[in-house]
Amino acid sequence: MRRLLFVAATAGVLLFTPAQLSATPVTISFGDVTTGVWADIPSSYGGLTWSGWEVMSRTYYQSTYRDVTDFPSNPYFAYPGLDATDPVLGVSSATPFYFLGASVAGWPNATNAIGSSLTIQGYLGGALVGSVSVSLLPTTQWMTVGGMTGAIDRLAFVPNHDYFRMDNFAYDIEAPLAPAGTVAVPEPATLTLLGVGLACLARASRRRL
Repeated sequence: MRRLLFVAATAGVLLFTPAQLSATPVTISFGDVTTGVWADIPSSYGGLTWSGWEVMSRTYYQSTYRDVTDFPSNPYFAYPGLDATDPVLGVSSATPFYFLGASVAGWPNATNAIGSSLTIQGYLGGALVGSVSVSLLPTTQWMTVGGMTGAIDRLAFVPNHDYFRMDNFAYDIEAPLAPAGTVAVPEPATLTLLGVGLACLARASRRRL
């Protein structure tokens, strides 16, 4: 009986302690794309597939646009480099991933930047999983756009103007860690296996009595 109680207590601890998945987040800061003024982001970069993106150096950007605001991570940021041969602005992967967020900002001196916005849509197998939006101020202020809770295999970036900036793109190939205090709900198969094991232990205990 003591053994049975011990096993039951141990199972309860394992099943109902806060979930702790082994997350391995990746933050992409675009600093190793090039050493020049600007360049296309390679289609395969940072473990993901990039479409329609370029990077620009801090020194060139600041001298050209008279903006001395630092980037979240120097010395480069990403921006839409759309052209006729690469008209889609997106990030994708053959393996589903979790979008954790990014730093974004408007583009100063752009004539249509006032009141602009950016929507990021996440898809899995072609089905929309979720979307997040942020207003891009007509200033140089960087803002954080949040991530999505579900796994996706493609992100589509939909700005209502041509120019914006992005830095510190964060993602994970595993589910993010559950918040403190979250109860891990066991799968039905796990509960069934536990029930069978406890029944066997109970039968063995009765035979010893």
